[in-house]
Amino acid sequence: MLWISPFGVWPSSQNLELFYGYRRSFGEVRSLSEAPYHRYGAADSLVIECLIDMILYFVWDAILIDTQNRTAVQFSHDEWLAVGSDSNLNPTGLFGSLSRSRILES
Repeated sequence: MLWISPFGVWPSSQNLELFYGYRRSFGEVRSLSEAPYHRYGAADSLVIECLIDMILYFVWDAILIDTQNRTAVQFSHDEWLAVGSDSNLNPTGLFGSLSRSRILES
């Protein structure tokens, strides 16, 4: 699940029309206030990548939780991110995935 909250901390950095247009492209018509979350599966990696791109670009807060509820990534409007996981996480694999998604540059 990807949970976006809060948003709008830096209003000049966001483009809600772009965000809502993207959400409408996959059938979500509710506002971010009504539905601040996105559920996803393995086939939705491009959708999640694009949403994370916008979260970073708009300087929003969000939490991304993997489909097995084992790993969480928290994005902050203060321009930091934190990663939490159960003890079985392979950090090399996680950071490799984030790097391939261009979330982290290696």
